[in-house]
Amino acid sequence: MNYIPIILFAVFSTFFVSIINVYIIKNNIVENWDIIKITFFFLPLQFIISVLFSFYYIKGINYFTYPTLVIASYGFSICVSFVVNYYFLKKNNFDLFEIIGLIFIIIGIFLIFYTKMK
Repeated sequence: MNYIPIILFAVFSTFFVSIINVYIIKNNIVENWDIIKITFFFLPLQFIISVLFSFYYIKGINYFTYPTLVIASYGFSICVSFVVNYYFLKKNNFDLFEIIGLIFIIIGIFLIFYTKMK
């Protein structure tokens, strides 16, 4: 079975969530009213995020348990956060334990999908 579409649904939906977060962080938006306006501005993107996550869970539930999908989703989220932090926020102050943790997460996600490919 090809799990690439399932993985892509999770990665893209997580990445799109990060776009909203990066916009808020880069523009230093802290006022409640500004956050509400930004939320309405990004409503179309939030709709796309919901659809992508729905596809991820709908397609993935045929091959994995729900807890496995949630764990993998968290893992994808952490991996995407490292990419966003490095490329978009231009911060590369990772310490050794963060890198080791990321490696364990990547190995864990790989094992989840690899065991189902057999």
